Amino acid sequence: MTAAIQSLTTDDLAARAMFGVAISHAWRDPMARSQEGPIASPEELEALRDAWLAIVRSSAELDMAELSLGELTPQLASIEPLVDWLGAPKSQRAEVFDSVFGLVVSKDCPPYETDYCHWEDPTYRASQMADVGGFYQAFGVQPGGDRPERPDHVAIELEFIALLHEKMRIALAAGEAEHVQICREALDSFVRDHAGWWMPTFARCVQRRIERHSDAQTSTPPHDLVTALVGIGDLLRAWAAVLRTDAGVPASREIIAPNPPSYRPEEEDDACSSCGLHPAEARTCGQPATATPKGD
Repeated sequence: MTAAIQSLTTDDLAARAMFGVAISHAWRDPMARSQEGPIASPEELEALRDAWLAIVRSSAELDMAELSLGELTPQLASIEPLVDWLGAPKSQRAEVFDSVFGLVVSKDCPPYETDYCHWEDPTYRASQMADVGGFYQAFGVQPGGDRPERPDHVAIELEFIALLHEKMRIALAAGEAEHVQICREALDSFVRDHAGWWMPTFARCVQRRIERHSDAQTSTPPHDLVTALVGIGDLLRAWAAVLRTDAGVPASREIIAPNPPSYRPEEEDDACSSCGLHPAEARTCGQPATATPKGD
């Protein structure tokens, strides 16, 4: 167990779990939700503000020299863009989401981990997704809902990380050291092999896509929510830094970029998310755990 995580209290873990769920909502297609209004109530949004302040305080010793490319320190990211997004009506969020990501998967900022792998072999990428699915199956969860996403979708990975934080909180409160250790080891491995290395890149690519579209378009969706999505990108970059340092993963200066294949992995292997492959048996993406994009 890393020194950073050993110092976290149940309150710290609760804050991480709450924030993880909240930011996962920001990267889901709003039309995939049946709820028409805001995602969170004013009381829930106020609790989210408190949760982010707790995360900032617990990460106060992290400085710029300790960051991987693309990451931010939590002190430089505001929670207000996420509050604005979660408090906005579904129709406005959907308009902005469609404007930024389009009706098909964007090649500029695909929200899937395996679309950032440098190897394009379909078997290789299916194996990576199977590895992700193996983590989920080990904890008895799987992507669901009316429109299930691929297991390597950014929102699904973020929600799984939040689940592990919540399980750690419950186990720590109950004095179940063995369960805390199991969740901790899974979280460290998942951040190292999956979430940590590509999410800062994804966030920067979203921000750059918004910048280009804002320059090119004469009419845009509600400006406040477009700006909010840029700010949520900063939050994701900061959250990736928190997760990486909690997991004890060294900073990386490696450069990666989107590399979506001409095929869709789910067309190559419909069973990739449910094949039951254990994480230790699957191949990894072959990239440094915290590699992020050029220019940051």
